Amino acid sequence: NMQRALFLLLFLAISLGQLVISIHKPASICVPKDFDSIQAALDAAPAGARIWIDSRQGPYIENLVISTANLHLRSANGRAIIRGDSQQNSVVHIFADGVLFAGFRIEQGNTGILLDRLSGVRIEENEIRNGIQGIGLIDATGNSLKRNHIGPNDSIGILLQRSSQNHFAHNTMIDNTVGGVFLEQGSVENRFEQNHIERSDMAVRLMTSNANFFIANRIVENRT
Repeated sequence: NMQRALFLLLFLAISLGQLVISIHKPASICVPKDFDSIQAALDAAPAGARIWIDSRQGPYIENLVISTANLHLRSANGRAIIRGDSQQNSVVHIFADGVLFAGFRIEQGNTGILLDRLSGVRIEENEIRNGIQGIGLIDATGNSLKRNHIGPNDSIGILLQRSSQNHFAHNTMIDNTVGGVFLEQGSVENRFEQNHIERSDMAVRLMTSNANFFIANRIVENRT
């Protein structure tokens, strides 16, 4: 009858809606609950997965390679520590577009976080210290780096090479020995707003890099 037909149609519509929601819900992974290491979780994660790192189990002694697009990595229960196990490599090396990396403490390594040939990446609210260089961008376009604390490090806080149209806001760079922000090899149209650079040999250096924008930054107690 008509009432039963309407009931069946309603049931099918609800079931189809639940199926669509389940299909589009990103995978969620917890470390160390689901995997013993962060890199194992990264290797298994599908594009768009959410990966949560439990700070209570650290420090995680790893050099990470992120090569899957649109992953979201966040620290849970405080600030998880990722400590590089090699001074020759980056602690976190990102090759993939659309990654979010937020809330970690990164220690040691050649570069704390390296963005390599990508776009649409967000680096937010991390602490990067006790390495050679804080954050590096190589051939990186259209990325956002906000509210990170960088330093102390032995060399440069943020280094850009051939990287353009990136946005840096509310980052703090203190006690990076060689320099705060260096732009090199045609890095153009980057925007630096309300960052703090303090106690470096050279606060900002631009080499063959024009048309960059520095707005309301605080630069104090640097040698040059």
